[in-house]
Amino acid sequence: MDTPITHFRRYQGYDYSRGGSIFISFHLEPRFGIFGQIPPEGQMLLSPSGRILDETIQIEQQKHPELVIRRYTIMPEHLHYRMTFPAGLPKPLYSIGRFVQEIKRWSKAKLERIGIHINWQQNYHDYLCLSRAINERVDEYISLNPLKWALMHGPNPPMKVIEPLRSPLLSPFEWWSGVGNVGLLSGNYPLFAISLSRRLPASTAQGLIAGIVNECKRGMIPISTFISPAEQILFQYLCNENIPLVCAVPDQLKTIYKPRTEQTTLFAQNKLLMLSHLQNDSISRNDAWHILNKDIAQIAKASNSKALYFSPDGITYL
Repeated sequence: MDTPITHFRRYQGYDYSRGGSIFISFHLEPRFGIFGQIPPEGQMLLSPSGRILDETIQIEQQKHPELVIRRYTIMPEHLHYRMTFPAGLPKPLYSIGRFVQEIKRWSKAKLERIGIHINWQQNYHDYLCLSRAINERVDEYISLNPLKWALMHGPNPPMKVIEPLRSPLLSPFEWWSGVGNVGLLSGNYPLFAISLSRRLPASTAQGLIAGIVNECKRGMIPISTFISPAEQILFQYLCNENIPLVCAVPDQLKTIYKPRTEQTTLFAQNKLLMLSHLQNDSISRNDAWHILNKDIAQIAKASNSKALYFSPDGITYL
């Protein structure tokens, strides 16, 4: 008789017999890092226990060739992988769940033979990847996970928020906090404050973004909220070019900041500063963003640079 396998069906309406791509993650309970260590460089170094888990994954992949692991990483106390499964697979959800359970069961059994006792979480996290873009983002997340771990959990973690943040470009009478390369606010770099309207047509935004990126390549440090659709596209272009930048938010940063996947490499290269200016709780979120844009314009001017607002009506100097 088939053993019941628990799982999360995030897409209740999806027909799994069509095949697809799925992201799987599960961890030890309690969480303790027996599978290896991650040095500051961000490369996972497998322990003997980690090598046993890696060997188990390879064996299970050979036993179930219809389920193809496209990308995976073993972390100190959990595992991430992206798997594809074919159309027409009988009992696809059962097959996916059984694969998870066999990795858990056999890795646990092998470790117990050498006196190491572990418990895996009962279930697993799964997320259907329904497009090429999502597959690419998930693969990037899996690949960069060790580096993100190193940034957050290493000795003297660089993700520890500095507050209050002091800089010749910031008002001493306001409470600022930051995480990352605070040297970008030393006053030694010209900061280019950028605000791109939500109303910008895509065709116009692309041309403006190309011009902004070229100007930043000549030594300007962009500072922006990167909140509007056009600003988010600009952020991605700047990341792809490894250009140092300052991202401002009106929310309080956690004591240890957890970088988003697209931020991880910039943080590791010391090319990103997350800057927070906590606003009065009584104002609306839109007003908070508006005030913050004015604040970063003042920061740019204090660095003897410029602040520009790009809208369908033209370019405005702030």
